[in-house]
Amino acid sequence: MIEFVVTENLSEQRLDKVLRKLLREAPDSFVYRMLREKNITLNKKRAEGSDRTKEGDVIRFYFSDETYRKMGGPFDTEGTVDTSQKTAVSASRPPKGTALPVVLYEDDDVLLFVKPFGLKSQKSSANDYSANDWVLSHYAKRKSESVDRFRPSIVNRLDRNTGGIMAAGMSARGLRVLSELFRSRALRKYYYTIVSGEAPESMQAFGWIRKASGENLSIVSKDEVPGSQPIETDWVRLVYDPVRDLSLLKVDLVTGKRHQIRAHLSALGYPVLGDPKYGDPVRNRRFSLSYQCLYCFRVEFPECELKGISGKAFSVPAPLLWPLRPEGDES
Repeated sequence: MIEFVVTENLSEQRLDKVLRKLLREAPDSFVYRMLREKNITLNKKRAEGSDRTKEGDVIRFYFSDETYRKMGGPFDTEGTVDTSQKTAVSASRPPKGTALPVVLYEDDDVLLFVKPFGLKSQKSSANDYSANDWVLSHYAKRKSESVDRFRPSIVNRLDRNTGGIMAAGMSARGLRVLSELFRSRALRKYYYTIVSGEAPESMQAFGWIRKASGENLSIVSKDEVPGSQPIETDWVRLVYDPVRDLSLLKVDLVTGKRHQIRAHLSALGYPVLGDPKYGDPVRNRRFSLSYQCLYCFRVEFPECELKGISGKAFSVPAPLLWPLRPEGDES
């Protein structure tokens, strides 16, 4: 029996579409027959191809390892556990001079690390090196040459030019629980960001966000429009510099949609400093920043079955070279 834990990049999709990615050599007739005969299940239940996946869902394949390999393998996917054999886990090497993550916390189930600015969370092309590649390398070193056939995976993403805390599942249980915590927004994520303008001292900002057609951009509106999703971005202003007209905010990312903080703050008139997509290009050139001033500095976990992180909070300081830094923020 083989298990696959659905991560963010395969969530909110039709199950048959996900299965085509996992079993890329299998004809559709085979996939649908396996579903009918309950040789492929979703969360231990009979599933239909039209079912929608969620982060933390478990897909089980009740056929031989040989059949699984023939139909696509497990090693081109993330979060796969094969209970029958052992193999080595490998990852691509980072290009020379690449800034690498730093471990914040780890145990048998969980890895928390700090992603540097400029490193992608996941590959967008075959030649990329990503935070997920680093996780694979870290896992391989920790587990030696032969390990259970499990492929660890990150469970949250940060934009390439956003730094801060990320999490990865280092066991099937860890991946399942972390994915569900992030999917259900049961944990709290806090960011430091520097924005242009005198932002309000505190704010609960609501809106609607949608992806721009054919572009790698998100659009925020005050009212619901077709294809939009509700968002909430809360913040407290920690510092305001009237000379440079900059505000340092502590942001509570309540909903966590794609580009939410950057797009939402820009729509409200407080663009993130250094942001090439939603920011103020004049301000960005003035400060000559190679990254956007957005940093996930704190994650708070609820009580959960992962004892190492249950009920705990993990924090890192703001980047040293920022134009503004927090003073006296105890969180």
